[in-house]
Amino acid sequence: MDNDNDQKLLDRIAKLMDEQTIVPSKKELAAACNKYYAGQKKNKKNVADNAAGDEPVKKKRQPSAYNIFMKEQMLILKECGETQQMTANAKMQYIADLWKRQKALKDDEDVDADYYSSSSDSDA
Repeated sequence: MDNDNDQKLLDRIAKLMDEQTIVPSKKELAAACNKYYAGQKKNKKNVADNAAGDEPVKKKRQPSAYNIFMKEQMLILKECGETQQMTANAKMQYIADLWKRQKALKDDEDVDADYYSSSSDSDA
């Protein structure tokens, strides 16, 4: 720092110290300054890292089939109107049960399709 900036800083510190009802000791003042500058260094490093592009921007991932199913079923339940007395937990549990049943049916269909395709291959 040059002398003009040093003097301005000292004037600002003196003004702040004069406004205090309890004047801190040199040790407390030094500790506060060290803590402040440590935080400044950390903030500058984070800003520099982000500006340099070191930290990739996280992309929002696509919703899973379960997320899509839940959203669709919640809309259906709202439109239905019969489930207004159900709690949010009960609605979520109901839709989760629907998902399990749908998944089980799909798995059964896949097993049946595999069975019939493999048995028709052996018949030929």
